[in-house]
Amino acid sequence: MFIEFEKWHGCKNDFVVTWVSDSDGDMLLDALRLHVINIFTRDGSGIGADGILALRVGRKTDLTPKELVIINQDGSIAANCGNGLRCATLSVISQHKLRGNPSEIPEFVDLQVGSRIFTCRLLPASSHSKNPIVAVEMERPRVDEDNPWYKDAHAFVKKTLEPENKKQKPDEVHFCSVGNNHAVISCENPDAETAMLWAPKLQSYSAWDGINVHLIGPSESPSPELARYAQMLGEPISEMFRAIPFERGVGLTQACGSGAVAIAAVQFASGMSERGSWLAIRMPGGPLFTKQDTVDGPVTLAGEAILSFRGSLEI
Repeated sequence: MFIEFEKWHGCKNDFVVTWVSDSDGDMLLDALRLHVINIFTRDGSGIGADGILALRVGRKTDLTPKELVIINQDGSIAANCGNGLRCATLSVISQHKLRGNPSEIPEFVDLQVGSRIFTCRLLPASSHSKNPIVAVEMERPRVDEDNPWYKDAHAFVKKTLEPENKKQKPDEVHFCSVGNNHAVISCENPDAETAMLWAPKLQSYSAWDGINVHLIGPSESPSPELARYAQMLGEPISEMFRAIPFERGVGLTQACGSGAVAIAAVQFASGMSERGSWLAIRMPGGPLFTKQDTVDGPVTLAGEAILSFRGSLEI
């Protein structure tokens, strides 16, 4: 069986995107989940990606997907993926340009993941950004005590991590749910080595079926880098944070969109950052931008998304 695919990435958080019609049914999705190792491997024998985005349509000619299925590297189905939503949005817009009427390109793209619908859109082009910037309205975040398992989970994480690394210890631990669960851990020097030491030990806790873990560093003062990001976005940015993401079912990644949302939500809920202003979250693969206008509102996630190549694959 051959499938046509596109390779997209958002801040180097990369995905294989394919369109699945009802005639292909669950058979193709099952085949994709069975062949994840061959698809994801980066040793030259596979495409190499952090996830698969399957856009389901009724007929092969349809340009509007009725569902987005997100497959992790271990074959599990992800509950949410901010960068995946943004890349899938550009795939939909791209298909309208290639196969539809360019004058009817949608202003907004609604993508259903499970029972939730996410609205995505292109932000106005900035002369300082080489690539399209896509924004998605993520769901209202639940921070710390809003999650029923918070107190026990907080005690578990602190007990598990504090003895692990004599070089540094977690300063603060917060939790956020945005469809999927996130642990946001502040420390003096967030790095990949510490993330690989801490994050795997948190995956088997009974309160969750794995969890995304993000190490974040101190807020950075305004700098030429922050000014450059503001030029990319075309709007002022109040603060910048640096983060190392570890994703459930994947491992270390170059960026995590829902993780950036979780980091921002923790900052807003704690009063450390002001709502209504954009925050920049600098991850290894590049910057993501987040904003929440009201305490009960969704968090907007924005950033660049890029098409790497198209191809076909036998599975």
